[in-house]
Amino acid sequence: KLWLPRHIKPSVSGIRCQRPGSNIEITLIAELINRFPVPEHVAAIEGLARAEQGHVRLIATPSVVQVVLPPILRRFMAQHPDVCIDLRDADSLTVEDDLRNERADIGLATIGPVAGYQRRKFLSDAFGVVCPVQHPLTTHATCSWTELSAHPFIANGLCGQIEDTEFQPILNAATLTVHNTGSLLNLVQAGVGVTILPRLAVLPQSADLAFVPITTTPASRDVYLFTPQPNLQTPATKAMVTAILDAEFQGF
Repeated sequence: KLWLPRHIKPSVSGIRCQRPGSNIEITLIAELINRFPVPEHVAAIEGLARAEQGHVRLIATPSVVQVVLPPILRRFMAQHPDVCIDLRDADSLTVEDDLRNERADIGLATIGPVAGYQRRKFLSDAFGVVCPVQHPLTTHATCSWTELSAHPFIANGLCGQIEDTEFQPILNAATLTVHNTGSLLNLVQAGVGVTILPRLAVLPQSADLAFVPITTTPASRDVYLFTPQPNLQTPATKAMVTAILDAEFQGF
């Protein structure tokens, strides 16, 4: 028999499950209250149900962490001050690996579908040339592949997302490939060469760098939000997902 205090509302949310040998579907929050009916335990469990307490593991690419998440986290932490957030930044492949191995609850990255997670497009971020602010390419509002080909080019892991045939000779001619975005931007700042990145990746260090749109390509990076299936989200995770979706970040 499932015991619930009379003051517990039926709307108390949580992960839904089914007891072995039973056709009754209950929430794990209700199951916890049934197992620990002592008043102080009930109060703590109700706190979990209202997302007043709990833990959320969030992983995203560095540019998303630095540019997109700060206002979202400020609002979330003000509304849910007792929810603990474990936030890590990593490249998209690491995000995918952590999701597959259940080391994260929510992910934001440029990757394909991951089994067990809902995937929805969160933002699109256009590619452009990144160079020092005093570089000759900054004298024009936009840049063409022909103009770019006249300058030393540093390749990076995101270049593979650009399928324009005119860009391939530039990519093939690159003698330096840098996979870490921070190191890549430092090399660009130092005048080693120019590169191509989504605009978001440049904003955190934009004071010394310029972003020049490319006129001849519609290429962009799509960032996807990965969340557990709704019936497998804890209240705290569900509250974070809502906060992220409510942000309605449109990209650039």
